Formats: sequence, structure tokens, C-alpha cells
Amino acid sequence: MTRRGTLIPGAILVLLGLYFLAVQLNIRLPAIAFSQLWPAFIILSGLSVLGEYAFGERRDAGRLFPGVLLLLVGAFFFFFTLHLPLPFPPFQDGVTWADMRLLWPVFILIVGLAFLAQWLARPGNHGARNVSLVTLLVGLIALAVNFSVNDLFRQVVRLWPLLLVAAGAQMLVGYFRRGRRNSQ
Repeated sequence: MTRRGTLIPGAILVLLGLYFLAVQLNIRLPAIAFSQLWPAFIILSGLSVLGEYAFGERRDAGRLFPGVLLLLVGAFFFFFTLHLPLPFPPFQDGVTWADMRLLWPVFILIVGLAFLAQWLARPGNHGARNVSLVTLLVGLIALAVNFSVNDLFRQVVRLWPLLLVAAGAQMLVGYFRRGRRNSQ
């Protein structure tokens, strides 16, 4: 493990140690239950893998897939554990675990986004691009089946700024790839 690869695991240990120390010393902590925060461990695992990709000696684009996958799955689970709202009519009051029956296609979309990140890091990898496009299409179709197509289309149109985010992310990846190549 590289020096930078110890950053997130070290931070996790410090936070866990401080939490258990507070418990041992009977220090009152905010009333946030572990049942609400467990997705943070998935997110931190994803960030750790992405950190290895970003700061490692050898940039292995294969690390992007599990890193993005873990990060997005953890973030998705936070919507359920914290009952966060989504900008879609049935979920504006917050998402519950019962809503998983409608939202399960998001897992397919997350896989597609992880493949997309891998392809953006290595644009010549047409397999990752093709799998990404097919997976994203299947996920969107599955969501359309779970919701009325018109409602889904209206909501997707509302999220057009994500196209700007994707374009900017692709530019940033290209910038860092060129900078990495020039420094070698």
C-alpha cells in the first residue's frame, strides 16, 4: 500500500477510535445511529480505491470501476438510511426501503456509470464504452417500466445539467491524463 493509500483507512481508524473513546468516557454524541451511517463505509471504500487510482504510482484505470461503483452504491444507500428526498414526485418526502421496488434499476445505472468512468479514463477501451452504453440504456428502460414513461421523461429533462457535469468530467480526466503523460 502506498503512502497516500493509507490516508482514508487511517482516517477511518481515527474516527472509529474517537467514537469508541467517547463511548468509553460516557461523552454524549449526536443521536445518529449506525443504522443511518453504515453507507459511509461503502463510500469511504470507494474513495480509497479512487485515491489509489488518482495518487498511485501506476494509474490503473481498472481501479475506477470498483471505486465509482462503491462510491455511488454507498451514496444511493444513504437516500434510504437518511430518508433523503429525490426530485421525483413519489419520493419528494424522502426515500424509504419500500421504494426499492421502484428504484432497483438505479443499481444497473450505477454499473453503467462505473463502466463509463473507466472508459473516460481510457477512451480507447471500446468494450467499456459499449458495456456502459448498453447498461445505461437497460437501466433507463427498467426505470421507465417502473414509472410511467412520460413522468420519467419529464424528470430526465429536468436533470439536463448532468450533461454539463459529464462533459466537464471528461475534460478534467483528459487534462489529468495529459499532465501525467507530460510529467513522465
